[in-house]
Amino acid sequence: MTKVLALGGGTPGLGTIDGEDDFSFQELNTLPVSQTWYSPVDEAAYFFSLNSANVIAAAGNFTVGDKFESTRQLVCTGVRFFWKSVGSAKVVKCRLYGSGVSAASVDVNVNASGVYTGTFAAPVTLDAYKDYAATVYETTGTSFPRVLADGTGPAGAVPIIGMIPTGPFTIARSFQRNGAGDTVPINTSATSFYPVEPIFDAFPLNG
Repeated sequence: MTKVLALGGGTPGLGTIDGEDDFSFQELNTLPVSQTWYSPVDEAAYFFSLNSANVIAAAGNFTVGDKFESTRQLVCTGVRFFWKSVGSAKVVKCRLYGSGVSAASVDVNVNASGVYTGTFAAPVTLDAYKDYAATVYETTGTSFPRVLADGTGPAGAVPIIGMIPTGPFTIARSFQRNGAGDTVPINTSATSFYPVEPIFDAFPLNG
């Protein structure tokens, strides 16, 4: 049995609209949410298909990626990302950080613009309620992929940030993380999101 916060029902002190108690807990056998997964990589690929200028091959020495935390234990097998060509072959290091420490990495050769996947030599089991980051770093330290999210990019480019329901568990994500050099991304961009995401062995959507 699952308890969810719902509109209506009049639980005093829980929350009000116009002075009325409008929130209550309701018991449900299943969660009333869609099993959805937002992909900044697929969004970047779509924007790129509309206009290649929508995705930027930015100059700079930065690690960029997706910080996340799950309410359930998951297994991460790698990192998926969109790369905007800089006109020559590069090597991109895909890395998984757990609580600021590198947990796994793999190098991926890139050249043409498109979606790339880096698969770790061994899957990594992720603990629930622990901070992780799926990141990419171009090993010469001269470029990184980004999509503008400051109103000057393509319509709808502002990413989803916060709690994303995926069946009976939730992943909190931030797609705007960066860090100077080959390092854990501790900063949050106010003008960009980065087309990087973790790959999970399977979503435990029904159990």
